[in-house]
Amino acid sequence: MNDRVKSLNVVQYVTESLIKLGIKANLRGFCYIKEAIIIYPEVLYHNKTIKDIYAEIAETYNTNVISVERAIRTAIESAWYSNNINLSHDLFNFPYIIAERNPTNSELIAAMSEIIFMKTKPCCHN
Repeated sequence: MNDRVKSLNVVQYVTESLIKLGIKANLRGFCYIKEAIIIYPEVLYHNKTIKDIYAEIAETYNTNVISVERAIRTAIESAWYSNNINLSHDLFNFPYIIAERNPTNSELIAAMSEIIFMKTKPCCHN
């Protein structure tokens, strides 16, 4: 599979996963979360932080870091409080995501990124 097809599959999978989680596609935070999930592994590789992700997204969308962080938080909160918590907990079966509260921006981005890239990476056979 070439890189372009793989990239399109990842974007499609991220989009579908966010919609399944209950994040509305018409929210600004939806685009920001999607972008953050996709670039998260590269940022980790370069020993950067979530704030660096916000800065990169802010530059891409011609806005500021505070607006990116707030839009992501708002999208997560709106989905969390209007969605079935059990579905969310099943999707994020990670010890650092607590079912009684909505995940932080960093928790959601890290968890989604890990889940998505584990499911979309090609299997290696020796």
